[in-house]
Amino acid sequence: MIISHDGYIATNNHVVDGADTVTVTLTDGRDFIAKVVGRDQQTDIAVIKVDANDLPAVTFADTSKDRGRRPRAGDRQSVRHRRNCHERHRQRQGPQRRNPRRRRGL
Repeated sequence: MIISHDGYIATNNHVVDGADTVTVTLTDGRDFIAKVVGRDQQTDIAVIKVDANDLPAVTFADTSKDRGRRPRAGDRQSVRHRRNCHERHRQRQGPQRRNPRRRRGL
């Protein structure tokens, strides 16, 4: 994921593990040699840098203005939201049926 227009890219640490430089191919077909800038094994995150400008970077949301929005992946509340949705779905389904072919007590 390109995180800045001047060439910083976030990736997984296991992708660049043991390398000082890697080749990056963009969706438009351009190839770049990237230098590994930083990495963290525990979180499996790495940052690499290519020598380029005006790259199409992702935009980050200003979460201070996102009151009342629906949780997104990666939000702490999204886990709670999924759990609540799953629970509501189970309540709508009614009691779970047992599989008659499953043998118990063997």
